[in-house]
Amino acid sequence: MGRARECDLFAQALAGKREWEILNPFGPGGVGKSTLLDAYRRIADQQGALYFHFDARDLSDQPDSLLSRLNTALAAAGLQGERDEAYLTTLHRISAERRIAIVFDTYEDIGALDGWLRDVFLPQLPERAVVVIAGRFSLHEWWRDHDAWCELIRPIPLDSFDLEHTREFLAHHGVTDPGLTAQALEFTGGHPLALSLAAALVKQEGPAAFSEAPQRPEVISALAQRWLREIPDQALREQVEAAAIVRNFDQELLGQLSGAPVQLQEFKQLTHLSFVRRSRRGWALHDLLRGAVARDLQWRRPNVFQTMRLNALRHFARVATTPGDAEERKAALQEFFYLLGNGLVRAALFGATELSVSDLRMVPATPQDLPDLQAYMDEWRRLRGEDTSVQLELLDRDTQARFKELVVSEPREPDFLNMRELLAIDPGVVRLIKGPDGALRGISIVLPVNRHTLDYLMSQPVTRHYFQQLDPKELAVYATPREQTACWFVRLIDVRDPADIAGRAVLLRDLVTLLIRPALFITSTPLTLYQDLLQRFGFVRSTCPPHYDFAADRPAHTFLLDLRGPRLATHLSHLLSEQTGLREAGGLDDRLAGAVAAELSSWTSIQQQPAASALPGPDRTAQWLGKLTPREQEVVHAALDGAANCTIAGRLNISEITVKKHMSRIFEKLGVRNRAQLIKQFWVARSGQDH
Repeated sequence: MGRARECDLFAQALAGKREWEILNPFGPGGVGKSTLLDAYRRIADQQGALYFHFDARDLSDQPDSLLSRLNTALAAAGLQGERDEAYLTTLHRISAERRIAIVFDTYEDIGALDGWLRDVFLPQLPERAVVVIAGRFSLHEWWRDHDAWCELIRPIPLDSFDLEHTREFLAHHGVTDPGLTAQALEFTGGHPLALSLAAALVKQEGPAAFSEAPQRPEVISALAQRWLREIPDQALREQVEAAAIVRNFDQELLGQLSGAPVQLQEFKQLTHLSFVRRSRRGWALHDLLRGAVARDLQWRRPNVFQTMRLNALRHFARVATTPGDAEERKAALQEFFYLLGNGLVRAALFGATELSVSDLRMVPATPQDLPDLQAYMDEWRRLRGEDTSVQLELLDRDTQARFKELVVSEPREPDFLNMRELLAIDPGVVRLIKGPDGALRGISIVLPVNRHTLDYLMSQPVTRHYFQQLDPKELAVYATPREQTACWFVRLIDVRDPADIAGRAVLLRDLVTLLIRPALFITSTPLTLYQDLLQRFGFVRSTCPPHYDFAADRPAHTFLLDLRGPRLATHLSHLLSEQTGLREAGGLDDRLAGAVAAELSSWTSIQQQPAASALPGPDRTAQWLGKLTPREQEVVHAALDGAANCTIAGRLNISEITVKKHMSRIFEKLGVRNRAQLIKQFWVARSGQDH
């Protein structure tokens, strides 16, 4: 089922209609390669063609192992064949009258015979012979250094089933309920082997059992072990388990997860496995395998799983808070929240399938987009002009947990938002989500808060309530020059179709990436879904009274998240502490101290913004450092740069033991226990507060 195109290609080849020399079906374990080759055998029988099948696992490194099996097959077909070169004469004679298919399966196990097959055996075959080489890897990848051969290969990647083929497959096994079909597709990703296990589970225990399948160790273990058969080496299996913790990995990250460096040869072995593919950010395991292996590891070795997951969280926290490529930091922050383990967050931001969101992109709006934006608002008035609502069912693909969330339309929004005014505020205030056809699917509006926008914000619906309740001293904090904006008001995220889960996920992920900015974030919403998500990201409800701009019966609360200065690292550390139950925040902060210090040293002009209720005091850094000797001050400055003891020793031309002695005295004089507290105390002094 689901392989009509692949079968047609083989049938056409036997009929002499082809522009290639080698048909190459490939895909991960359990995707149906052997079943497809069985279908090829039936097609060959129907056309009266000879079909010779060789499993690479049965062949040795010597050509004789293939030639003897070929002669045996010729004899079994009633055709006289002799050893060595005689097989060629026989094959050429037969091919004048009958089509011949020569098929190799599990080619990943061909070993040293690969070179002889490519350079000697295949070139001497009759021109009319159809060659099929099937395996877990693309032959293009296998023979990438042989350009001439690559031009002659017709690759056939075997994909998982779509909804239509999943429905057909399950119906064949007696499962016809549409709800079960949808659940099966979500759980298995349409992978044929996984679908077979799902159908068997329903047959054995009834439909109710399937909803529990993602939480059942025996089902997950069966999937994981079937995929891992190609890995006999236990060390390599452990690398696969580490790779299953994260969505994307590289050599360095794997070493951090497992706690030991991964050698280049080990990493190459891993990346050459059939279920490992290149991704935009390194490598990734096949989604179904990743989920199965991770859940299997979590059940079998929970302590190992939790340790690697915590290592991954710390890694992404460090990347997100360390100055560097902005895109890398944004991606790391997304991965941090993905791994944090909150089901609703994963479901809302990552629950949509990759296929459905891969072609969606976020772009800043320009004046040229004004007609589309106005049309968007006109459509909103027409279709969402009343208090209509949509029930969303969000899926956490890691646990298969479902969240039913009600999203109510905001009929007054089109009257609140003047797109021409918003586009004039600043580039990037309005961002658009567009599909592959360029159609506008959603918008987000994030307003900068500075002296140029305060009057606007204090006069507009939704935003005015927070700023109008501030006294003049508090309001002055926000009246910064435009280039020093340190506060943002997240005004709107919206999808054209309220049921567009994929579009909403892209908007929410884009919103998360804003958090790498050292800034204060404010937002206000009456939607329960968004309020829940905000609090799971660490936003706190403001003391500002709720307003009723959206509707008289729908109070909208205001939420704040203060990430100014080094607070992002502290915030992530706090989330880690809450998630893991490790309440000793200082210990976690130690892990992030280098990242915080690097963040500090990256700013040429450090201007710590105060809390909204206070103005900044005088910088007390000099007074703080005055407690130390000149040499100790040099050590502190190096530590604030994130330098390790050995680096400080080299920089100051002293021994590492001396550095440790200096650090001990510094801690004692300043009354701190570790570097994390040292950094925090630096910021206290910088902001003008007393210790």
